[in-house]
Amino acid sequence: MKRFSKVLAIGVLFAIAILMAADLTQVDNNRFTATPVIANGTSQSDAIATKGATVLGVQMPAAWDAASISFLVSADGVTYGPLKDSTGSEITISVSAGDAISLAPADFAVWTHVKIRSGTSGAPVNQTADRAIKVMLGVV
Repeated sequence: MKRFSKVLAIGVLFAIAILMAADLTQVDNNRFTATPVIANGTSQSDAIATKGATVLGVQMPAAWDAASISFLVSADGVTYGPLKDSTGSEITISVSAGDAISLAPADFAVWTHVKIRSGTSGAPVNQTADRAIKVMLGVV
C-alpha cells in the first residue's frame, strides 16, 4: 500500500508541475485543457506548450469556416513544421463546427509545442472570426 501511495503522490506532483509550467487548465490528475485561438483573418492558432502532456483530442467551436484541421509541431517552441505520419503524409482531420474528435496520442507525444492550422500546409484557410478550439491533453 505504501508503494501505491508513493506512485500516486508522484503522479499528482507531476500533474501539478505540468499545470504550473504551461498555460493549461487541470481537469483531473492526468488531464488538462488548453484553448488556443485562431485569430480573425489567420489560419494558425497560438501555440500550446504541452510540458510533458500529450494532445488527446479537440473540440471545435460552434462557429467554424469550412476547413479541415492540421497541426504544426515544435521541439523548441521556435521552429515549427507540419505534423506528418511515418509515411510523410501530413496529418489532417475533417471537422465541422461543434465536433469533438479523439486524436492519436502517439502522433503528439514527442513534441513540446503544438499549433492548430485551419486547412493544410498547402492550402491554409483563414478564419473570418476569432476561433477558440478546446484541446484535451493528458499524461499517458
